[in-house]
Amino acid sequence: TAPAETFNFNVEYQSFKNNEGETETATAYPTVALGDAAFTSALSETGTADVSVAISNYANVALGEYTYKITEVVPDIKTAGTTYNSSPVYLVVTILRDEDSNNHYVAAIHYKTATGEKTGMITNSYAAGQLTVTKEIEGNMADMDKEFEFTVKFTPESGTKFDTNVQITDDEATTSRTYTATANADGTYTVVFNLGDGDTATFSNIPVGTTYEISEDEDGYSKEHTTAADGTISANNETDVDVWTNTLTSEIDTGITMDSMPYVLLL
Repeated sequence: TAPAETFNFNVEYQSFKNNEGETETATAYPTVALGDAAFTSALSETGTADVSVAISNYANVALGEYTYKITEVVPDIKTAGTTYNSSPVYLVVTILRDEDSNNHYVAAIHYKTATGEKTGMITNSYAAGQLTVTKEIEGNMADMDKEFEFTVKFTPESGTKFDTNVQITDDEATTSRTYTATANADGTYTVVFNLGDGDTATFSNIPVGTTYEISEDEDGYSKEHTTAADGTISANNETDVDVWTNTLTSEIDTGITMDSMPYVLLL
């Protein structure tokens, strides 16, 4: 699910072809202003936003075609998981003369790529993955009803920030399950949660490039896990289930010496 976001654009005058189709230097050219592409709500699938185009100051310019370069503004701090568009689009504005009034007017506009193909699209994408943690309890002294507290810390990729909360889904929730999610001042995101035997917690919509660190309060039990306790989220992946096993065992003291040495001495 891509977060709500507004994209901005720069417009730069490039070239002019006169009414005979020859390229020449323009002493004046129309003013072009672009609006923003505003996605006001999160998107779980492809969506589009229209960008307004305002063309002015063309009453006294030469007749012909004016070309402008449009580039997307990449913010200093990008939205984590978002890929910004680096391919410019070119706007071509055709100015003609009305034969009745003799006034100049905008006859047509169209967009094209650097190689000349017509297009009107600037595309951005959002990529995310997920992290799954499962709890198992073992051992002859283990309390099978016990729940263990986990903390997972998500850190966005350098130069990016979270613009949407990490979504939490719980595959096998119990009535005592608790989650505490905190957006920290340093830009990280921390979730504290507890898991009992056989429980699974899945963290989804984590922006690609995000690193994570998992820690557990084992409370006197031994601890082992099947994958690394830290790593990086890759695009659209379902991270292998990270199984954390806590074990508590005890040797049984019967009070009876099973050593054969006393009997050997007696013989």
